[in-house]
Amino acid sequence: MKSLFLILLFMFTVEGTRFYLNGTVVCEAYDPEWCFTIQALELDSLSRPEEIARYHKCLPGNITTARYVLDGVEEDDGWFDSTFELGYKITHSCGTLDTDYELYALQFQLPVWKTFYYEQKWFNLTDNTIKHVSSICDFPEYHCMKQTKFYFTALVNFKVKRPEYKIVKHWE
Repeated sequence: MKSLFLILLFMFTVEGTRFYLNGTVVCEAYDPEWCFTIQALELDSLSRPEEIARYHKCLPGNITTARYVLDGVEEDDGWFDSTFELGYKITHSCGTLDTDYELYALQFQLPVWKTFYYEQKWFNLTDNTIKHVSSICDFPEYHCMKQTKFYFTALVNFKVKRPEYKIVKHWE
């Protein structure tokens, strides 16, 4: 009975992980107006993606650059899963006239026991590319993961007949 109480107590006192994600969005299509929505997602293979944070903005066509800030907390990652799988979904109207375009970025795994994660990205919506600017994981003393490889892959537009794959960044 004591062990059950301790397990329940531990489950309710675990601190969530704060995700602070920011960066720059660029659209050089010179449309009359362009809009974008960036969602930070926790991706799991066994469940639907969970939204950590969302940012939406519309701008006139003469403004080609915008800053975004996503700030959210994810409490846990479910049973038997010790890592957050961070990803982005970007929906935008840059250069697409009246239809929205979806850009997906699957990043990497982060241990759930970390209480803070910071990352900065550059999203170019004109050519649908993503550039890694910096993250707290760039510093070895943070010990994000024991892995030595991180793959940054973007899957562009699921609605086309043949999806394009772009490797955005690859560390070894």
